[in-house]
Amino acid sequence: RFLAEDALALSATDRGTATHVAIEHFDFIKNPHPTPADLELHLKSLVDRRILTPREAGAVETSAFTFLASSPLAPYLSGQRGPLHKELPIYLPRALPESGLPPHASPSPLDRQMIRGRIDLLVDTPQGPVIIDYKTDNVWGERLTDRIALYQPQVALYRAAAEALLGRTCPAIFLAFVHPRARHIAEL
Repeated sequence: RFLAEDALALSATDRGTATHVAIEHFDFIKNPHPTPADLELHLKSLVDRRILTPREAGAVETSAFTFLASSPLAPYLSGQRGPLHKELPIYLPRALPESGLPPHASPSPLDRQMIRGRIDLLVDTPQGPVIIDYKTDNVWGERLTDRIALYQPQVALYRAAAEALLGRTCPAIFLAFVHPRARHIAEL
């Protein structure tokens, strides 16, 4: 697939995923204010390591990096607020809601659904774990407000997982919309 990738057109989802992967692998601690040359080297490195194809690297929205570096999230991304945990996998057993049980079934503590996900960035601050979730959605205005509401259940699960993992209250979750038209940081 890696070799054949150049023959395929990239969808909006593919471009968003490529940007997300590039952000995930970027080290804001070593380079808190990336230049275009820094980003070019970063993308070349991702291609050389076969993390991205050349076509995916060319589709990365590099202005997302400067947006993040100049945003209120910069101290979190650069490790100034605490240790960073990138792409943290979560597995959270949750009790099944009674409405989801078959008729005449009684709720049992053994009946669970497993929630799986991946936290983009968790920063372990002295105040508690802070979660940052990158979004590449091409939405703005009222659609952005609707999209933030759509993501609230997802990040609520991330909050529950982080609090269970660290035994501390999560003081903030940030949705970082990095698409050029959607540039927005939402604190939940």
